[in-house]
Amino acid sequence: MRNVVVLFIIGLLSFSCKSETPKGEKCEAEVSIYKVYNAPELMEKVTAVVSQNDSVGLTLFTELCKSYGMIATKDTAIVKDYIAKLNFDNPTALAFLPLNTPDGEELVSVIVYEQTPLISETVTLAIVPNEYNSYEAPFKFADAEKWEQVTKENVGRQLALAVNGVIKSAPIVNEPITGGHCSVIGPDLDKLLK
Repeated sequence: MRNVVVLFIIGLLSFSCKSETPKGEKCEAEVSIYKVYNAPELMEKVTAVVSQNDSVGLTLFTELCKSYGMIATKDTAIVKDYIAKLNFDNPTALAFLPLNTPDGEELVSVIVYEQTPLISETVTLAIVPNEYNSYEAPFKFADAEKWEQVTKENVGRQLALAVNGVIKSAPIVNEPITGGHCSVIGPDLDKLLK
């Protein structure tokens, strides 16, 4: 039985769970999954450091509230400064993922994630082109039980997926994923073959 669970955020690269792996050019890559501070948590922390006469901070908070963690590309430096002021329980890192909007507006999704991965393994990616001028790279975590536990504990939340240390997506987990199967989709995965 084919079991496909697609996890996605519109405009971001996504990963999915598939029960079979298509044939494609193969390569080894380090895939890591991280806990993401979701937009409501991030906005709560931003409000703690924004003062009433801080027009830049208030603008940032308004944008984060309005767009669930998405900001204008031009504002990434401002966001970096504010993220540096926030107090998180564990060491965090920051990534910006570009979003495609129908009207051509340049937006990025703010991804603040814990630096310690929930799961990290060297996997074999089978990279194949797809119909969207992009590539899909299915893989399988060897520790299928750990991957299932990570997804079970994070249903309804974002997780960040990194390939060779670069965040590629931050999809929402819809349901626990069994069997260790997963894949990453993106326009630049072919670069891993070079």
